[in-house]
Amino acid sequence: MDTAQARGQFQLAVRLCEELKFRESLEVLDLLDGRYPDRLKVTFHKSVCLAGLNRLDEAESLLESLRGTYDRESLKKLAKWCHSHRMIQKVLSA
Repeated sequence: MDTAQARGQFQLAVRLCEELKFRESLEVLDLLDGRYPDRLKVTFHKSVCLAGLNRLDEAESLLESLRGTYDRESLKKLAKWCHSHRMIQKVLSA
């Protein structure tokens, strides 16, 4: 996969994520992550997808790996979203 193909795949993954198709997006991102493991945007969007799939521990772990290297406000929003989902899960399971 060359750089242009990777860019196209990343755009597809973002679009799928925006459409709330987290599993499909994560599949594309996993493929990209395997080839470009240091790509911050890939890792960030993987954490969004994981949170969307209620895989919150994994999402938070990825967020921790980005601390200090990605936009603080974006990380705060995602961390807050993970926390909110965790609270909803607790209420629903009670």
